[in-house]
Amino acid sequence: MVRLTVELHQFRFKVATHAAKDAFQRTKVLDGKNAATVLRNKDQMSMKLENTVSTCSVRVFFFHRPIVVENMKHTRTLKVRVRDKHRNLLNSMARSVNFVWNYINELSHRSVKERGVFLSAYDIQKYTQGAQKELGLHSHTVQCIGKEYATRRKQFKKSRLNWRKSGGVRRSLGWVPINTGMAKWKNGQVYHNGHSFKVWDSYDLSLYRF
Repeated sequence: MVRLTVELHQFRFKVATHAAKDAFQRTKVLDGKNAATVLRNKDQMSMKLENTVSTCSVRVFFFHRPIVVENMKHTRTLKVRVRDKHRNLLNSMARSVNFVWNYINELSHRSVKERGVFLSAYDIQKYTQGAQKELGLHSHTVQCIGKEYATRRKQFKKSRLNWRKSGGVRRSLGWVPINTGMAKWKNGQVYHNGHSFKVWDSYDLSLYRF
């Protein structure tokens, strides 16, 4: 099973109603001269226009609140099934992942028992560096295993976690962690660690570029 994260872009209309934002928008000012009551001389009959004084100058402000078009992003996770012809390769990679997990589990337990030190993800990486070639895994996959183990050990507060079993009735579910960017989608296939995995493309994802 492969999970693909897709961003869907949609557009919506938004009316800018925030007062602080509206203060910076363009305004139109209309001056109304002599729009208010006029103060005249005592002699109302001989009043001239040049002797008149308006009480105030009326200013009308018009604020434009334009409709803003925003680009909305929706993230959706799609699950596609890997074809059965890759089962043997994936099972082999899953067994290698279980081997690395069990090695880290024993290493961490001995470190706590003998030295009283809990190994971090950075410490674990020093012990597993270069093992990916012999195990048929990507280097980032080995790093992801160490990070996941350190996270779960800290979560459950134990010096040793459960073993991962590759066979038998109670075997562990196959798990091959892949870091972001280490797998590419191209022409309806997933490329990872020099292998191409075909999937059942029920979403017509081969028509898109990721």
